[in-house]
Amino acid sequence: MFKFYSFSKILKNKIILSFIILLILSIKFNFFLNLYLVLIKSADSRMIHSYGHCYPMGYGYIKKIIKEKKISQININIINKQIFPNSYIFLNRFNSKKSKSNFVILLNYKKDDLEKISRNFKILDNENDCYLIKFTND
Repeated sequence: MFKFYSFSKILKNKIILSFIILLILSIKFNFFLNLYLVLIKSADSRMIHSYGHCYPMGYGYIKKIIKEKKISQININIINKQIFPNSYIFLNRFNSKKSKSNFVILLNYKKDDLEKISRNFKILDNENDCYLIKFTND
């Protein structure tokens, strides 16, 4: 009986110690705050917070263009002036091959950078340093 009592006491101490370690790690890695943010904020607002509306990867701008302009996701190219991972993933296109399209989303382009484009184009939408352009056949 005495051995059983000591075994259960050791087991109880291990459980309490494990719980304390789990609680400390949860606080250290902001588990409760992150859980709260996942439950309260929508997926789009979390994506915009992570990938930006225009800078750095233009998630919000790309989604806005697709929604408002009703342009097919397949028929649009995305060019980012800054060095960031490819933004084609926001269109559910996993390859970065450019399609033959007249529509291009330019991310992080200044006005001076637009003047360096050799082809004729028309600006359909502009927000900060993001542009939706359509190349003309002239």
